[in-house]
Amino acid sequence: MVDELLSLGSQIIATDISAVALTNLENRIGKGSVEIIVDDLTNPHQLTNIEPVDLWIDRAVLHFFTEKNDQDTYFELLQQKVAKKGYVILAEFSLDSASKCSGLPVYRYSKEMLSDKLGSNFSFTENFEYNYTMPSGALRPYIYTLFRRGL
Repeated sequence: MVDELLSLGSQIIATDISAVALTNLENRIGKGSVEIIVDDLTNPHQLTNIEPVDLWIDRAVLHFFTEKNDQDTYFELLQQKVAKKGYVILAEFSLDSASKCSGLPVYRYSKEMLSDKLGSNFSFTENFEYNYTMPSGALRPYIYTLFRRGL
């Protein structure tokens, strides 16, 4: 996805708790192509200082935050950092997906649950369900949702 966004001329911030993962990304796409921020979405420090973004994409991160406090911190940051009229794409384990991923417990979501977590400043736009096939052949149902922030 990063490659496609770069080809469109987008300015990108890539964040992860793993410096190794971000270094691997930089090695693949070229150093300086994206802004790299190593931070913890459940205890953010650097991310609190970024300017608002037009698009927030979460592909399979939020569902690993199983504690309410971690979820609340994540959504508070998201609500602060998505620009007015900006978009949010959340791709998480759906309610009928596995209760664990890579041996870790996950929190599963519906579009209504995600909408509630985002609050009244964000309007639901659309969603679709997708079955990801693991290398083992097991299916992992995801829900992809798109929201837009109001004025």
